[in-house]
Amino acid sequence: MSEPSSQPTPEGWKPASVEPPAPAPIPTWVKATALVLAALLVALAIVVGSSLGRSSRPQPSETPTESPTPSPSFVFEAPTAVGEFVAGEKVESEGPAPANQKIARANYFDGTDRLVFAMTWPVEDLSTFLTDAGIEAAAERPGTDGVMCGKSIDTNRAACATLEDDAALLLLAVTEVPETRLAPLLAEFSTALAR
Repeated sequence: MSEPSSQPTPEGWKPASVEPPAPAPIPTWVKATALVLAALLVALAIVVGSSLGRSSRPQPSETPTESPTPSPSFVFEAPTAVGEFVAGEKVESEGPAPANQKIARANYFDGTDRLVFAMTWPVEDLSTFLTDAGIEAAAERPGTDGVMCGKSIDTNRAACATLEDDAALLLLAVTEVPETRLAPLLAEFSTALAR
């Protein structure tokens, strides 16, 4: 270490301060430029925010929206019991065509006779439906309101059907049940559908 000098301190001399010197003042042009840039950033944020807000609003569709999927006016499920007939296994499925076609069926037994009840929706023409279902010689049953009966080409047994709210209701005898009994039973099945 060096030794302090023995020379006298000059007059007006002050010891050096440990604090750093004060910063130089910021020029006015820098302050003005900073204010302009801040204003531009705020304006840019407003423009970007409003454009993002506009794009998230739903735009009116130029194509018409589809209506909800149509369905039958009653619960499309085979009844659990109709008179003395009790349902076995119930099956529901979608048909191969047209779109949205529904099919529900169940086997019924009363201790003696066996029946199959099937519903298909939508159906426009009962005669065409019966032909497609394999019912031949179908004709409207006298004294009924639109009930058509014929014979199944698969079982050679009686079958009756009616059209209700665009749904075909088909009652097919698996055992020997005459048309005269089958047509009134079909009306009971129709009444038993949950609405």
